[in-house]
Amino acid sequence: ISLINEKATKNNFMLQKDSASLIHLATHAVANSEHPSRSFIVFYPQEQQGDGAYKLYAQEIYQTSLQNTGLMFLSACETAFGKLHQGEGIMSLSRAFAYAGCDNLITSLWKAEDHTTAYISNRFYYYLKEGFPIAEALRRSKIDLLKSGEYAQFHQPPYWSHLIFIGNPPLDPPMEISRWIYLGLLAAVVLVWFAFSKRWR
Repeated sequence: ISLINEKATKNNFMLQKDSASLIHLATHAVANSEHPSRSFIVFYPQEQQGDGAYKLYAQEIYQTSLQNTGLMFLSACETAFGKLHQGEGIMSLSRAFAYAGCDNLITSLWKAEDHTTAYISNRFYYYLKEGFPIAEALRRSKIDLLKSGEYAQFHQPPYWSHLIFIGNPPLDPPMEISRWIYLGLLAAVVLVWFAFSKRWR
C-alpha cells in the first residue's frame, strides 16, 4: 500500500494501518519536549480543515492500536527525541508508537538529512528482503553509505547515525550455539552418571 502526496492523509493512514505488518513513514515530525503529548507526525494537509486533520499527535498514537505492526520505520526528524521523565524514560513519538503495540521501530534521534536517510532506507529494505535481522540490515545499510564515494560529503556521523533501532532483536547465533552446547554437555553428564550408577549397583 503506497500513500503518496494527496493520498498520504491522516485519515487514510488510520484506515490502512491495521492491514500492514511494516509501516514506513517518510514525512515530517515535530517534537515538543515541553509538552510531549503535543509532538506530532505530519500528513498531507487538506484544505479548509484544522490541524487535527493532518497532524497525528502523540496523545492520539497512545490511544490507537498497532498490534499488527511488526516494524515501524519513522523516517522523520527527532522521532526519538523528547523530554526525560524520571522513572519513565524519554517521552517521544517513538515511545508512543511502542506503547501502541509496535515491537520494533527505526527512529531518528535528531533532524534527518534527506539524501542519506533515503539512501539508508533503500539499502535497509534490500538487506531486509535478503533475510537479515532488522538491526543487521540497518547496520549494513549505514556501512554501504560510508563506502559510497557518491555520498562522500555525508560520511560524518551526524548525517547517518541519527537512525537507530529500538525493539526486540533475535538472539545472536553464538548464544543459540552456546545453549545447545550447554544442553549437550548436560545430557552427556547425565548419561555418564547413569552408566556409572548402573555399573555399581
